[in-house]
Amino acid sequence: MGTVSKAMSLLALFNESRLELGLSDIARISKMDKATAHRALNALRDAGLLEQFGPDKLYRIGPEVLRLANVREAAVPFLASARTAVEALSDQTHETAHISLLRGKSLISVAHHYSRKNAIGIMMGSEDSHPLHATSSGLAVLAFSPTNFVKTITSKPLTRHTDHTITDPDIIRDRLSAVQTQGYAESVGGFEEGVHSFSAPVFNRSGQVVGAISIAAPTTRISEADSQTLPALVMKAATDLTHDTGGVLPQSFSKLLLKAA
Repeated sequence: MGTVSKAMSLLALFNESRLELGLSDIARISKMDKATAHRALNALRDAGLLEQFGPDKLYRIGPEVLRLANVREAAVPFLASARTAVEALSDQTHETAHISLLRGKSLISVAHHYSRKNAIGIMMGSEDSHPLHATSSGLAVLAFSPTNFVKTITSKPLTRHTDHTITDPDIIRDRLSAVQTQGYAESVGGFEEGVHSFSAPVFNRSGQVVGAISIAAPTTRISEADSQTLPALVMKAATDLTHDTGGVLPQSFSKLLLKAA
């Protein structure tokens, strides 16, 4: 392992559950000898990527990381990443792909892309609003939202958009449990008749769900084989977008990805 690789592997030791580490802990976790770890840590400290503090000279992430994060944010803003993500997902699945973000108590579409292969597809509009209880994107977001927010959404009278819209809070909560178990949400005609969709959640830097990436297709075009393969593509797209925009996957979702791999 080269010098840069060693240093970067030490940076990766820090996370939300390990904010501060001493030299002995770093050497033990990384399985490096103390002298090698110390040299790499000094290089990271000199570059501002780590800093030492307190009488025990513990290490923590340094201010240079914030500067680099801001540069990344400026270079790859969320909307640009979202457009790239939906185009790639649409090209993979040959269906309409879209991304919606949470605004208040509903989702707003911020980017979409149509398949170049199929002349007939699901049409989207900019700033389209998606109800949380009746869409796969909404269910994907609710499944990873705080309990109080879910209670707020499901405790109010829920609008029935089609004959297939589920408005019973108990059934919705059961569906959310399924989404938490499998990592994606599915809806068949819940918001619009004849639309079959799959969605997976997108997370921010704090590991909080902020929206979802989805594909939508005519129900007549989704085969049993599609129902087996499309969810994995949507989950990967959500994971890639989360990483590309500096987001952090919560541990519960990361475990689902390992099962799906």
